[in-house]
Amino acid sequence: MHAIEHVTKDDGLRLLSKLEEIARRQVIIATPVGFLASGSNHETLATHRSGWTIEEFKQRGYSIRGYALAIRVGEDVCHHGCLLKYILLFVTYFLGPLVYFIPSKAINMVCVKKIT
Repeated sequence: MHAIEHVTKDDGLRLLSKLEEIARRQVIIATPVGFLASGSNHETLATHRSGWTIEEFKQRGYSIRGYALAIRVGEDVCHHGCLLKYILLFVTYFLGPLVYFIPSKAINMVCVKKIT
């Protein structure tokens, strides 16, 4: 599931509890690491309403893996077509697999809880 950041923290906690209750083998959640703004000033279904930390999921018994290296360059630093942006894209492509083991350096995380 990749939607928990689109609901409030309270609703997300209730959702996690319900998923953990009804799951037979495991619960898998994918979400940004921390709060990641949606990029739109308008309230839509795509709006991020909560942020989730690695520690929050670990406290609930989830194992965490990262994906997508967290290197961001804003338009104020590098405009469209900027060489720096392409160099960083290249770097993230090759270093990206490292964040699987170091989720704190990732933009996104996959959280897995085995149900016994």
